[in-house]
Amino acid sequence: MSRALSVAQAFGRVLKSVRKDAGMSQRELAARAEIHGSYPSLIERGLRQPTLVVLVGLAKALDTRGSKLVNAACALMRQRRRVP
Repeated sequence: MSRALSVAQAFGRVLKSVRKDAGMSQRELAARAEIHGSYPSLIERGLRQPTLVVLVGLAKALDTRGSKLVNAACALMRQRRRVP
């Protein structure tokens, strides 16, 4: 059985996946989202949870919608809760 993910961990995994698919470094994402350079790393590792303002900035920097990132994190959490 896989361990359930926290919201922060699930969102971090989604953010990392979307960022990598966009071919963007964490530093580039931070610059485009107008946040501190180390903040994407903290989010991706599940150590920080973005505020709504940061979420919107991240989504804009990744050319997507914030709701898409949140929905993907929720789907990942549901997937990890299932018992094989």
